[in-house]
Amino acid sequence: ENIYTCTSGSSALELLKNFLAHKKLAPSLMPDVVFIDINMPFMDGFQFIDQVLKLSEKSIGKCRLVALTSSIEPEDKKRVLTASKQIVFLNKPLTDKSLALIS
Repeated sequence: ENIYTCTSGSSALELLKNFLAHKKLAPSLMPDVVFIDINMPFMDGFQFIDQVLKLSEKSIGKCRLVALTSSIEPEDKKRVLTASKQIVFLNKPLTDKSLALIS
């Protein structure tokens, strides 16, 4: 229904925190999916994931984290999945087939 676009990991993190600040509205404001690029400026995807995971699982609720990257480094995938088994790791480009893996 709504698509939010952020220009950096830090602005995305602030957006999520602002949603969570509205306790009664947070469940309806939180996105269903957050796409994370590993190679972002200022705060890379790994740092973003670490910060999001510090938020309580209860507060992020149904929000799925998806690492969407052009990286072909096995270490990048391992690092993402080590942070949380709940994160989906996908390679670019995003396709209908890869979108089906998210749900």
